[in-house]
Amino acid sequence: AAQENGYKTYYVYAFAGHCWDIKNFKPKYDMRPQNANMMFHTTGVNGDLVEVLKNCGVVLDTMKSIGVAQMFAYANMLTRVGVIDTRKSDSLQMMFYNCTAMITIDKLILKDDGSQNMQIAFHNTTALENITIEGKIGYSGLQLDTSPKLTHESLMSFINALYDFSATGGT
Repeated sequence: AAQENGYKTYYVYAFAGHCWDIKNFKPKYDMRPQNANMMFHTTGVNGDLVEVLKNCGVVLDTMKSIGVAQMFAYANMLTRVGVIDTRKSDSLQMMFYNCTAMITIDKLILKDDGSQNMQIAFHNTTALENITIEGKIGYSGLQLDTSPKLTHESLMSFINALYDFSATGGT
């Protein structure tokens, strides 16, 4: 029922809550959400989400997701997520908020125009070390002050993703 025979596109709160854990999180179908807001909010699923999904023989593809705000907020037992494509979404607000065990985000794909809201997207990701950013970060509200373990490569990925507003007169 949670996946509606592979046709589900609305995943708001789909795997949210501590009732979902590594024992009962066994998706049968590839997940291609159009709306992934709060999809794993406070989930009890722990460990490496990429490996968990691989062991189930499914993928999580967010390429068509128009909503990803708070997608992993308070998912404080997940240590890794794979490629998260957010190019269709305007807001990444609180996307990884309080993911205190998150060590790796394989790749976060952003829009190329720097227009997305990233307000407190990484607040309290205290274990985060590895992330690759593709796309651009603009006037987004991005804060990394609670992510002290970011590697040099990860920090450079953030820096290299900063949108250059000098050509537009700062607007």
